[in-house]
Amino acid sequence: MRSKLKITHNLVTLDVARELEIQTLTGKIYDLARKVDAKRTYDPPGELSKEGRRHDNDFVEIGNISIIPTREEILCDRKPFLPSTLPDSLHFLPYGVNRLLDTQFRLLREDMLNPIRGGIYSFLNELLKDWSSPNNNSKLSMELKKIQERGGRFKYNNGISDNGDLQVYTHIQFVKIGCNRRKGFYCTIRFNSPRFRNSESQRGRRDYWEKTKKLLTGSLIAIILSNPNPKQTRSNNSFNNNDNISISNSDLYSIYFGVVTLRDENALSRDADYCDIDISFVDRSIYSLALNEISKFEEINRKSLEKRFMVESIGVYFESYYHILKTLKETDPNTLPFGKYLVPNLDDLNNNNNNENVEEGRSIFSAVRRASNNLTSSSSKSIIDVAVENPLYTGAPGFQFDLSVLFKNEQSVKLNVADTISHNEVIKVIKEKSKIGKSSNGDTYGLDETQAQALIFALTREIALIEGPPGTGKTVVGIQIMKVLLAKENRKTGIGPILTICFTNHALDQFLEHLLDENISNIVKLGSRSKSERINKKKFFKKFNYVTYNDLPYWVLGNGSQKSFDGSETVHKKKKKKLSTFERWVNGEDITVINKRKLDFINLRNNIKKNNDAKGSYHNTFEVLEEGSNDDEIQVDYVDYDTINWVENYEEPKTDRPIEVLLSDYSIWKMSKVERLKLLDYWRKTIYQRFEQRLSNLQKMYDEKRQEMDDMINKGCKQVLLNSDVIGMTTNGAAKFQDLIRSVNPKIIICEEAGEVLEAHILGVLTPSIQHLILIGDHNQLRPHIATYSLSMDSLTGKIYQLDKSLFERLVNGDNAVKIEKAQLLTQKRMRKEVSDLIRYTLYPNLVDGDNTAKYENVRGAQHNVYFIDHRHPEDGSGDDFVIQSHTNMYEVKMVVEIVKYFVSNGYTKSDDIAVLTPYLGQMMKIREALAKSFVVVVDERDEQNIIELEEEREGEGNDNRNNNNNINSNIFDKSVGAASIKSLNQQVTLRTVDNFQECWQIQEKPTCMELVTIKLPTCGHCKVMNCTASVDNAECKEKCGRQLACGHECLNECHECQKLYVPQESGEFDTNVPIKRTIHGNCRALCNKPLFCGHLCKQNCHKGYECSPCKNRCSISCEHTRCNGHCLEPCALCAEKCSWECKHQGRCELSCGIPCSRLPCNERCDKVLKCGHKCAGVCGEICPSISYCVDCASETVKNQVSDTITDTIFSEIDWDQERMIILSCGHVFTMKSMDTLMEMKNYYKGSIDGGWTSAKMLPTSSTDIKTCPGCNSPIRDIKRYGRITKKYTLDAQNKKFLLKYYYQLDEIRKQINFFVFGGKLRKNRIQLKEDLIEILESESISRGEVTFKECKNTELPEIIPYYYFENIGIYHGFDENSEQIWIVHVKKLLKRYNELTFIVRATKFPPHKKALEASISNL
Repeated sequence: MRSKLKITHNLVTLDVARELEIQTLTGKIYDLARKVDAKRTYDPPGELSKEGRRHDNDFVEIGNISIIPTREEILCDRKPFLPSTLPDSLHFLPYGVNRLLDTQFRLLREDMLNPIRGGIYSFLNELLKDWSSPNNNSKLSMELKKIQERGGRFKYNNGISDNGDLQVYTHIQFVKIGCNRRKGFYCTIRFNSPRFRNSESQRGRRDYWEKTKKLLTGSLIAIILSNPNPKQTRSNNSFNNNDNISISNSDLYSIYFGVVTLRDENALSRDADYCDIDISFVDRSIYSLALNEISKFEEINRKSLEKRFMVESIGVYFESYYHILKTLKETDPNTLPFGKYLVPNLDDLNNNNNNENVEEGRSIFSAVRRASNNLTSSSSKSIIDVAVENPLYTGAPGFQFDLSVLFKNEQSVKLNVADTISHNEVIKVIKEKSKIGKSSNGDTYGLDETQAQALIFALTREIALIEGPPGTGKTVVGIQIMKVLLAKENRKTGIGPILTICFTNHALDQFLEHLLDENISNIVKLGSRSKSERINKKKFFKKFNYVTYNDLPYWVLGNGSQKSFDGSETVHKKKKKKLSTFERWVNGEDITVINKRKLDFINLRNNIKKNNDAKGSYHNTFEVLEEGSNDDEIQVDYVDYDTINWVENYEEPKTDRPIEVLLSDYSIWKMSKVERLKLLDYWRKTIYQRFEQRLSNLQKMYDEKRQEMDDMINKGCKQVLLNSDVIGMTTNGAAKFQDLIRSVNPKIIICEEAGEVLEAHILGVLTPSIQHLILIGDHNQLRPHIATYSLSMDSLTGKIYQLDKSLFERLVNGDNAVKIEKAQLLTQKRMRKEVSDLIRYTLYPNLVDGDNTAKYENVRGAQHNVYFIDHRHPEDGSGDDFVIQSHTNMYEVKMVVEIVKYFVSNGYTKSDDIAVLTPYLGQMMKIREALAKSFVVVVDERDEQNIIELEEEREGEGNDNRNNNNNINSNIFDKSVGAASIKSLNQQVTLRTVDNFQECWQIQEKPTCMELVTIKLPTCGHCKVMNCTASVDNAECKEKCGRQLACGHECLNECHECQKLYVPQESGEFDTNVPIKRTIHGNCRALCNKPLFCGHLCKQNCHKGYECSPCKNRCSISCEHTRCNGHCLEPCALCAEKCSWECKHQGRCELSCGIPCSRLPCNERCDKVLKCGHKCAGVCGEICPSISYCVDCASETVKNQVSDTITDTIFSEIDWDQERMIILSCGHVFTMKSMDTLMEMKNYYKGSIDGGWTSAKMLPTSSTDIKTCPGCNSPIRDIKRYGRITKKYTLDAQNKKFLLKYYYQLDEIRKQINFFVFGGKLRKNRIQLKEDLIEILESESISRGEVTFKECKNTELPEIIPYYYFENIGIYHGFDENSEQIWIVHVKKLLKRYNELTFIVRATKFPPHKKALEASISNL
């Protein structure tokens, strides 16, 4: 029996051996074929290639390669040189550090470049096809036309390429050139605003740009501009008969690459039609192109901006690549530490595997062994086992690590690095006695055995690898290592600050927060997340800088003021963009204004003559407003006869002189429009030529000064870093600040999650001073993320490159490197056994479950704790473009919803009980929509943003053909939010994609009761709704304080705010168990609500003891003819229409509508009939009330109003046959007697209420206050009976506004004069005046004794000396023209203030009362 079993065993073994031999042979054939193919296709870079350089950025030395691609490189048809990482691959460099850096640089750059290269190549290819076949109506062509028109996402290869989608922005325009303090020169690019949900509102646009990842600072973009004069034409197009169009030789488009310098959300969201972004370009020739375009900014129209695009690759963020690539290309291979481990000499490999013993080969067992060796020979050749040395700094005489910090300093434990025999004893002590924290039940715990081994392992090897399966405490070990290294006793060797690096900011922040929890606070975190002049000739510039009266009367341009030439207001029908004086000169605005004014005066004179001939009525000679004008700007002016004379004598210039004459003529305002444009073109050309050269010089100067500034800043930063214990940064940040890090000379690097970090990132942070590298991670979990699938280990071609193999994995496996022994953490404290078994039997055979995992309760309502469900329902198909990049399965959606409902019914109702994970965003959207009908769905922040962007893009693209049935997805998120407001927080479901759940997972704290209860707070006595187990110690009371303040109002602060304001003097802190006195409340937050003289209420917070501030509301004065739309403090014009107050008993009011009425009030009852058929109970001459106020039809609300304030009688109890009804605009109704008494009619008319009013009295001279409704305090207006009273009040209010307006203006002028005179500017100007006058004397070779004055003009000055008298010192005082110009520059600010004073003086001659009087006289 035994012999049969032995024979059977031998036969099975033989079969296994043969199978392995077959596999070996197959592997060898595959390797041989791969090597032959690699040799055949091997094409080295640059000049080494037999075919020559591929493009202008193809070099042998990586130091010469530009990180940002060139146009030739993007459009090149030949494949780039991509070296393999396999040990026997072809490369022009020998194996070593040089080759390692070259390989990592080229592969990482290709990972960055591949998506944008593929996207741009395909996009240009489609543009070329569209250009060659303009009538093509294929689906792709139609989609391309949509993108050309308004931008959007361009997909190619059916959307399955390596992150090759492009975001396309259209109608690109250069707006300006600037210089950023940190990034240098940039162009502001304007482009069409993308279409998305809420893009119509500025708030919606700002929210979009704040959340989206498009056009981030540091993103790589490409500007694609059509060539205006291409050599290629459709007639000679070689593509007409060829569908495979090549663009490498086409000159239809130019490409310029740049980087986003500044991303201002305000500039991106300011306008609904366009966005602005600042771009720094590599090719500096584009600045000349931009400068030329900017100089012709006004000539550019939308048509000229077609076929101009800006594109960015959606899947690649350039900033995360740039600094790593820059460091790799600049690294000196001779200074890279740990080279003997990273790239050992492969010639030292032991080749004994090829020398097999013949006798041993006859053994069946040796056959199996030989076959196995042969099968793995290709990989084993590159494995070298070398003992890892101790960190160099630990070799100091007598150095030992003090581990007391692991024992709370209660026990002294030393670690002798060199004495390996004692290490096991130290591990045993750590396992048994270490104290690093407390569990939820208060018990102290320490490091387990594998954690202790990993800690000793890390401290004693210059390269240490710590592998930690899920839940084994990798971060815990990393923190304890940091504690040991940072212990005061262990820093005697001057190891400096420890460099802590992670791949993401999120992981880095978490690690640094753990350090803070351990009282390690001396931490510095490094990382990102942080005018051109117009050149003109001096004399011309002064002419535009200050326009004198001799150049042009001030009323023509208005001097930037909204006043007319006599100081009265200018009423604008529509707001115009304010232009500079230069722009107005170019446009000939002065000529247009003068001609218009000339025509106005002619028409006015004709109208006056016509009116005076028709009737001998009095005419207001001051008024020049032409009624019925259709101009955009209406002037309310008064005649200035000097101005009329000037205008009538004005002749529009029509000359067309040559440029030579214009350059010597400084009378710019006397030039014709043609001459102005001619001079403008000359200046533009001159400035452009001068600026182009200057721009180049400034760029060079900037680079030099920027480097000097960086050096100065780095000196200060260096000192800060030297004084720190920990420097935390991402791998990208470490590469970015490489020079700064080198200056600090760190000796230790600890890298968290090293299995997810690309090797290039680790190489980028290895400065020459590094002596100790600790990598903590797990290569069996997530690999590093790359953008190009064809470079990853999961793809067939990517196995040659293996870019996503981390350095951690390479050292663990010994691939092309020394195989370094790893320390493995084996006790996991997170997963229950059923879950840990899944990885124990596949990846971690020695994994041990912690004791705490056995205490987990079983899942309620299920027979097993883990289920795998298989089904046969395929994924859904859809016409939606989104399914190209994601997947959905409605069967699984329904199943998930039912499972969630089932678990909720079994008691899992707390907010963190249920989490739903899905690998696809498309599936997440469907699940969220379904769950939101029954639960609050909490979506991970990153997943939520991705969903919102996709939904917004789809909505923006589908605006043209959307119907009511496809609005569902666009509102899913809103439904979730809506559900949150009506569902209990105890029915909350967390929804995430798998990747984001892995990154965000944290160990849950001890369970807390989520039941809501009402608790009385001991500090104030108010009640608060809180979770049952929540502490009241730090609870903030949100109730209103309610204490009465000194002003009489109740305190509106939240209670906890007033508690914080009260601090007992003796203790300085609160006792949260006793009531807190609230005696300090800060400022009262109640509204003042006092009535202002204008009728509005003061809306300031309470300010008892101080006057109310000026009213900021819109003016509420109105009549039946018009309504004032100005600011309340601006005096408004009087209504000049005829007053409409009329009745058959007292006749008609003959005055203007804006003047207090002169006729007598009528006390008779109105004889009209209402619509309901009942008699009107109103007063004769007033507008009849609506049927709502009919005596018989009125509602109960009206009938219950108190309408007789004298007898306090309600509406229904009044005899309306005897009384008259007055209805106010607020809706309250009163008797005529009540209102006459309230309005104090006896002060305005002779007579009585009962006997009637017999004649009008003189208007009271004192100012009157506005009368208000007895029921609601609303101002009483628009009642014709009281027109004399209400219009008198309106005039008084206008007078107050008039006085206040000019009081504020005078006060502002006073402040500006004082600032100019006493602030030192006048003194400086005097010095400059003296220097300028001396310069004139010297330039004209005039000695002091020879100075002569020309004949001056002696005329009698008017009462108000015009400001231009002080300008014309040449006319009035005999100075020469040059001296006069210098004088004007010296005093121009004072002259401007004086001019404003003359405005006020002229305006105050016509106060509201005077205007009303003149208007009354003119209507007699």
